[in-house]
Amino acid sequence: MKKCFLLGLVLVLLAVVPAQADYYQDENDFGVADTIEMVFSVTPDYTTGQYNVQMDMWVFNDSNSLIGGTVGFTWDNSNFQMDSAVASELTVTGFDLGTFLYEDNDINITNANQRFLFGGALIFGPGITGAPERQLWASYYFTTSSWDVSDSLALDTLTYSSGTVYKLVSYGNLNYRPYWAGRVVFHDTAYAPSANLVLSTDSLHFDAVQGEPSPDPQSYTVSSDGVPLYFNQYESISWLTISPSSGWTTQAISVLPNTTGMPVGTYLDSIRVESGEAGNSPQYVKVSLTVEAPPPEIGVSPTVMYFNAVAGGDDPSDKTLTITNEGGPTLNWTVSNIESWLGLAPLSGTDEGDVTVSVSIAGLSYGDYVDTIVVSDPNASNNPVKVPVFLSVGSDLPIIEVDSAFNYIVVPTSKLTVDPRTILIRNGGAGTMNFWLEENSTRLLSMTPDAGTAPQEVEVAFKLVSGQSGDDFFDTLWVY
Repeated sequence: MKKCFLLGLVLVLLAVVPAQADYYQDENDFGVADTIEMVFSVTPDYTTGQYNVQMDMWVFNDSNSLIGGTVGFTWDNSNFQMDSAVASELTVTGFDLGTFLYEDNDINITNANQRFLFGGALIFGPGITGAPERQLWASYYFTTSSWDVSDSLALDTLTYSSGTVYKLVSYGNLNYRPYWAGRVVFHDTAYAPSANLVLSTDSLHFDAVQGEPSPDPQSYTVSSDGVPLYFNQYESISWLTISPSSGWTTQAISVLPNTTGMPVGTYLDSIRVESGEAGNSPQYVKVSLTVEAPPPEIGVSPTVMYFNAVAGGDDPSDKTLTITNEGGPTLNWTVSNIESWLGLAPLSGTDEGDVTVSVSIAGLSYGDYVDTIVVSDPNASNNPVKVPVFLSVGSDLPIIEVDSAFNYIVVPTSKLTVDPRTILIRNGGAGTMNFWLEENSTRLLSMTPDAGTAPQEVEVAFKLVSGQSGDDFFDTLWVY
């Protein structure tokens, strides 16, 4: 396949600015955050008289396959002059259109302005594929005319032309900004700063669930390895608050996230800690936040089911149990039950679905039966949900039922009469039930009516024949 990365000549006005050093992963940067790092592999040393410097540019890209990239650099010590620059075999092969290392492709202009670059592009070359480790892209060689114990050399990124915009370019012409750790400063081996900033941690991570309360605050400590230092902290993170933002070492810093309204995703940024008196200023605390979708939640309708049938007759009509996801990501549900007379289909599904609930009364005598449908998803916030199922199987013949099989009547000895009692006779089975009543007690005066068709209320009247305080009498009224 023909691959092409075009370098256009564009007349633009560019601000001369360093690349942002904060820890932020570009949305076009896939996998782990890609990085550009400049390493001093050879350094000057006043004691030994070593005046040469070698800076190696290393790039880590694990997932993106690159078709080009540009980045500008500047150094601050005018005693240093660049002798040469060499692109690595990796970039020479990958970027066959060319690699560009000097300002305006001229080492004299590079030294006059104290700035250089890396630029690479391809026409037919393979580009740079992702790798699990950082890879060398170029080396830059300097010599200093003067070097003392108190001297230093600082390097930072700088965009000073259209060809030095800080970016990598992957297939599909996706531009993105890799992570740059910030200004690199080298001191002589004998240099002893008055103090350095010391952070108790270099990273914080927060986990949150969308729509739920924000995570608890975390903290870190800013201290000094020498004299007390005054420091300031900078961050431009809308979802984060730090307190206090400045102070004297040693100081505890509270970091409070606010995830209200934040969409699901991973967020990366950093807090920059600076002190003008520290030898290692600035320092960074990387901050990452993962907002996860809320867990699924099982919804069911109806929440209880009733079936009725007659023994020996037809099975009751099927019913539908509707399952819904009332929460976050996918609900993978299953349904189960114990009793053989209850059938379910299907036994599993995703998010919203209907389960046909059927009943087979074959072999069941009349009576009441109970089972439970269990709807499950181990990831659901309310797992499991249980739906009771009640089955009532009636008899195919009439069944005599009364509302009160046992009746207790207390009669004061001073009373000469007893109030009548009403009972309800009903058919608990099928068909029509005609009944009649019989009794052989001297204490039952009348039954009105003494025959009829259920359901029917019957008034039973009593008479007092004899008896003393504390006597108990038992009589029976027969229903046929």
